[in-house]
Amino acid sequence: MFQHSSSGTKKNFRSEMQDKIDSELNSLLSQSSNPRFPPNIQFLHTIFQSCMSLGTRRTLGVAPFLNLLRDLPCGPIFSDCTSFNADYYNWERHAGMMDFLIGNANLLVLDKDVLPDDKQQIVLTIKPVDLRSFLTPIKAEVTNILNGSKLEADPLMVVYMKQRVLNEIAQKLLGRQPADVKVLVEEVAEFIVELDKITADPVKPMSIIPLSELLNFPQKLHVQSFLDAHYTTIHQWILTDTVIVYDIDYLNRLGNLISSTSKRTIANYLTIMAAWNLRDYLLVGDDIDRTWRHCVQEISQLDLATNLYADSQAPSNFKEIHGFLDDLKRYYAKKHSQPTHVEGISIKMGLPERILDENSLFKPYESVSLDPNDYFGNIIGALRVQRTYELSRIGSRLENDESVNNPQLSPSLVYNVNENSIAVPLAVLQHPLIIPGTGATLYATLSTFGVVFLQMLAKISANLESQTEDYGRKMQCMADAFNVLMNRDTLFSGKDISNEITKSIDMADALNTAVSKYLDWQKETHIFEEQKLPGFENTTSVQQLFLGFTALHCTASGISVESPEELIINSIMKNSPQFSKSFSCYPATPLYNDRGQSCV
Repeated sequence: MFQHSSSGTKKNFRSEMQDKIDSELNSLLSQSSNPRFPPNIQFLHTIFQSCMSLGTRRTLGVAPFLNLLRDLPCGPIFSDCTSFNADYYNWERHAGMMDFLIGNANLLVLDKDVLPDDKQQIVLTIKPVDLRSFLTPIKAEVTNILNGSKLEADPLMVVYMKQRVLNEIAQKLLGRQPADVKVLVEEVAEFIVELDKITADPVKPMSIIPLSELLNFPQKLHVQSFLDAHYTTIHQWILTDTVIVYDIDYLNRLGNLISSTSKRTIANYLTIMAAWNLRDYLLVGDDIDRTWRHCVQEISQLDLATNLYADSQAPSNFKEIHGFLDDLKRYYAKKHSQPTHVEGISIKMGLPERILDENSLFKPYESVSLDPNDYFGNIIGALRVQRTYELSRIGSRLENDESVNNPQLSPSLVYNVNENSIAVPLAVLQHPLIIPGTGATLYATLSTFGVVFLQMLAKISANLESQTEDYGRKMQCMADAFNVLMNRDTLFSGKDISNEITKSIDMADALNTAVSKYLDWQKETHIFEEQKLPGFENTTSVQQLFLGFTALHCTASGISVESPEELIINSIMKNSPQFSKSFSCYPATPLYNDRGQSCV
């Protein structure tokens, strides 16, 4: 069934949605410049055109980045670094000044969130370094190289990271020959391995404390120097301000690691990771695969791009869509064991007033001086202004319809624990999801948009009960379903499939809830068959709900026998008694549900 539905499909549905967003923005940004355009549109056009000037960018190479480094603290791995002196080096000041330039790879990461007991009050948050995007591909390669051997992973990771990643950064982005910086690069690689060890725990407990306590807490860190380097120039904090610290003991672990690490290693780490974080804004050497899509996706980070997209694509029936989701939320709560928590989830959708007001939205960007021949300088300048605005909001309050984190041009729902809210970005409200109010059948809406929303509710509920005995039972039950459906001697031999099992539980929960909701609707309305799709006149509406669900999750890789996608979908169907009933499955077939029960 799944292989048949997936025939010819190339991408998953979120990639398809992202492609449509990118194409629409490309069309808007590629229009011929017109002096009559509002300043915000002219601003975006200039940045886009500078990004598309590939010849100019390739000629400039890394020069714009190196010019930026010359005005910042740096490490001796950068040959033109004149500011580094080990006797006076202050890593907290260095890290604080780098801020968004180094992103989540910073040793302390500043962000904002709301208080759990005041869901509109925006406060400062401090998080540990997050090296997942940097280390995940490296760890995967090292695991493949080890291939189950008993060799120690750490030395191999240092060697691989140095030879395959850090040397390339030093050579391509910092202009250093690997032989000349061999020791410096090895020191950074060893530091990254140790840094990963003190942040490996995925659970980050939250501490809500006054800023005064944070400044006095860590004995080996000077947090005020970190804040004063940049944050203090944006927000005039006081000692009684509330701050959220994730994994507060990380500060002690970081202090111990820093105290045993040379200052040049720390300075070089911050320099190298800034180069790695900003690499995509540069054209270097054999970078020949850059297209308009890269430019659009980078510019999409700007709120100005959201405003531009919303002007042409925002739906007019936000209230109707919100009502549909709120009804699904209440239905899910009634059917499950966490009614209070689920019922308390707020649904944030629509666009905040500041995004719609292009004049006030553009005002901070007026300070950015654009150069048609310097894309790197243009995008960094615009991102810096936006970052400054975001941090300046700390101490203020959210608008009623606003979430502290709602990337409007990303086609994924976003759950915020402190808000206990699900943000529905503008990018989600498009085909292939069938949105309420478009005249489509309810089975089509539930099988796509409805299931995506219900899957988020299922994931939230699963996180609440993940350590319980009942959830362990669900995992084992779903694992048994996988065992029935796959040949362990071939595709998945020796591989950990816990992620696939967890995903299957969430999706099965969502689908079963959607089917139950539809059956209840049929009973209430006495509408037992809706309009059929062409070519499917002989199927029932319930069957079409199942078919719509499988079609949504089709990918090209799903065509392969025993692909992860096929196994996930088939395990979900096996856990749906209504699937067996609707399609009259024979007892001998793998998807037959002989117990009339479900793991979820």
